[in-house]
Amino acid sequence: MNQIVELQNKPQAIKQLAAQAALYSAAKTIFSIQLILGVPVVVVIALAALALDKQWFGLPKKDIAHIVGASGMLFALLDIFVWSPLISRYREKAAKIQQTFDSSVLALSWNEIAYGKRPDLEDVEVWAKKNQFYTNGSNRYENWYRIEVNELPNEVARLVCQRSNCWWDMDLRRRYNRMIYAVGAVLFLSLVGIALGVNCTAETFFGLVVAPLLPFLTTGPKLVFDNRDAISRLETMKEALDESWNRIVQGKINKQEMTALSENIQGGIFNNRKQNPLIFDWLADRLRPANEDTTRTTVEQYVTEFKAAYPNFAC
Repeated sequence: MNQIVELQNKPQAIKQLAAQAALYSAAKTIFSIQLILGVPVVVVIALAALALDKQWFGLPKKDIAHIVGASGMLFALLDIFVWSPLISRYREKAAKIQQTFDSSVLALSWNEIAYGKRPDLEDVEVWAKKNQFYTNGSNRYENWYRIEVNELPNEVARLVCQRSNCWWDMDLRRRYNRMIYAVGAVLFLSLVGIALGVNCTAETFFGLVVAPLLPFLTTGPKLVFDNRDAISRLETMKEALDESWNRIVQGKINKQEMTALSENIQGGIFNNRKQNPLIFDWLADRLRPANEDTTRTTVEQYVTEFKAAYPNFAC
């Protein structure tokens, strides 16, 4: 029997979703601080150095280019030794809690070799209480997977849910990369434009343009490449799921094969969650309505195709 819709709305399942969301949000807050210190703050310091160098606003002439370079290096080191390890810790714990949700709702086994030990119940309790949507009684985490999958047998519904997971994450990351490209281009062109406009020397150019961009140059490309790697992995999993769907409607795959595929796909989904770059909540929330509408349409299409292939099936 397919119990995905029923199980995903049980109190413990909702609590797990709230806890993992709170953990991801905490990691994203740290990431935001990392970006603010690493890019805007350094740019402001660079502009202050430029103002002192050109004696704008009647300021006394003073060379603080070394401070600009030092701040860029400092924030780059903080990224490597402080911010990134802390983000990784929160992200892994969130991925494990979300995996407990999927294991229960999608009726998948817990592979301790792949996932490690199950998260403590205390962690779920503590982090769920830090989620304002959960504590305010919001229905934000209800119907995590499309309710239309209720019309499919469990093994088939599980694959459809996993495909939705892959597509959703892949779409967000493609949009995220485009945003990074735009921010990097605007930042670079702005600093270069200012530098050229005030006739900076080569030394000043490297001190006031290259140095401020150093944190972005270490963070931006890494985010883009990590997202590309994640998209590639997600695309591979989605292709495997698409191929399995063709076999399902043709009656060329059995329940054991579908379950084995789901177990393998879930391991890939977990690894992605554990190591993928974070996507800001505001971006995900902005795209949520459109993505929900898209997944609803595609799931309805899968249900229609399955019923056409198996007209005598009754869930």
